[in-house]
Amino acid sequence: MLNRRIGDMWEHLSIRVKLLAAFFCVLSLVSVFNLYLNNNNFAITDQFNHTVMNYYTINRMKLLVENNYYAVDSFLKTLEPEQKIQYQ
Repeated sequence: MLNRRIGDMWEHLSIRVKLLAAFFCVLSLVSVFNLYLNNNNFAITDQFNHTVMNYYTINRMKLLVENNYYAVDSFLKTLEPEQKIQYQ
């Protein structure tokens, strides 16, 4: 019943109105697809930022360990108090 009424109404519409309806359907589908891709891009960007922050944290810790290693090594070789202070 409802499909028949919609079908009858659709038959009586002009080509212009049908083309406009099709255009707006395509436009809405493209807009929804664009919003979906935008959301995924932001999620991937946030994940990348988190990974980069972890990398920088690990790199900073690695540099601190290397500096401590060289300070201890230098202190043990020379027994200078400056190297001990640098280690602490």
